[in-house]
Amino acid sequence: MEKQKILVIALAGLFAAAISNSCNENGSSNNNETGDVYVAGYECEGNDKYIVKIWKNDKVLRTFTDNIIVKSIFVSGNDVYMAGYNKSIATVWKNGQVVHTLTDECDIDGIFISGNDLYVAGREWEAGSNSSAGKIWKNGQVLYAFPHTDIFSIFVKQE
Repeated sequence: MEKQKILVIALAGLFAAAISNSCNENGSSNNNETGDVYVAGYECEGNDKYIVKIWKNDKVLRTFTDNIIVKSIFVSGNDVYMAGYNKSIATVWKNGQVVHTLTDECDIDGIFISGNDLYVAGREWEAGSNSSAGKIWKNGQVLYAFPHTDIFSIFVKQE
């Protein structure tokens, strides 16, 4: 069995820099240097109705209109995993199908797949209080908890 290390990292600035560096002067993608780029985002159509879109490079790969929010995306082989919310319930999707849900007391922001293991990063609010704990879940079970912390991203390094 390989030894694994869990690394919790914030990638927002790094991701933005990678995207800005992958465009040529007219704004089109430059796939020869970066490979395929997958992006998840959403548009709000008012009345809290969200349309989620998944792009591969500059083409829409999939659209979801059932009021979900996607906060993170991970591609493993031909499978596209997403983490976010479905009507306030923390949810993970694989190729558009729900594969895992957490309670409505959870907020998930990051996802990582390593072999057959699904890692999710986020936080969970403590019942009856205003405090939360950052958590890492592995296959639906809490692996690590970090009191009074928000966790936004996760990477699993195998050695």
